[in-house]
Amino acid sequence: MITYTYFTQAVMDTTTQQPSGYELLLRVWDAKQNVWLLPDNFDITVKMQMRMMRRVLRNLPNKNVSINLTGEQFASQDTMQQLITFAASSPDLGQLTVELTQAPTLAQVMGIGQQYRKAGIKLAIDDVGTDIDDYELVQQLAPHVDMLKYAMQNLRELGRGAEADEQISKWQHLADEAGIAFTLEGLESIEDVQLAMKHNIRWLQGFYFSKPAEELQTAQNTPLFK
Repeated sequence: MITYTYFTQAVMDTTTQQPSGYELLLRVWDAKQNVWLLPDNFDITVKMQMRMMRRVLRNLPNKNVSINLTGEQFASQDTMQQLITFAASSPDLGQLTVELTQAPTLAQVMGIGQQYRKAGIKLAIDDVGTDIDDYELVQQLAPHVDMLKYAMQNLRELGRGAEADEQISKWQHLADEAGIAFTLEGLESIEDVQLAMKHNIRWLQGFYFSKPAEELQTAQNTPLFK
């Protein structure tokens, strides 16, 4: 039997220096190593995702959460209906955001995506500039979603860390033009935070503030801003 859980990672609001919400990150239990690991396959059922969300929400002081959907999950009418029903019937849930880890088509965002948004569920395009690097496509999608997320850790893994300043400006400008939010993730050092401050980025995420953890990390037990 495969056992999954959600780890939480804070998304920081620089205006309050407190978590504005939490991204829920999938982990799978490895009995041989006695440890939670990244799964090889992220395509779990929406029923399992909702079950894990209910469990995590009990302990979150801030009930705004985001979950990741694959391209196939996002294109599914059944997944959409179940998540909309879940959000409407969960009084302890704050803002639910769906993060798209694979590039959707414009037709999908204009169709199923707007049904999510009409129901009060926000849409974010994750990993723009690296995993989703088609600038013209993201430019078309941006006015119809709520947030773009740029991952500095992906740029480092590609050996392109020196381009961070230029790339952040490029994708932040696209978000600003569309009038939507922009989150910078993958911050690991004070230098990363200073770069984010240089660009006046409000929402930040990364190991510098908190590592994905099974037990909730808060300002009471984790130094979020140093």
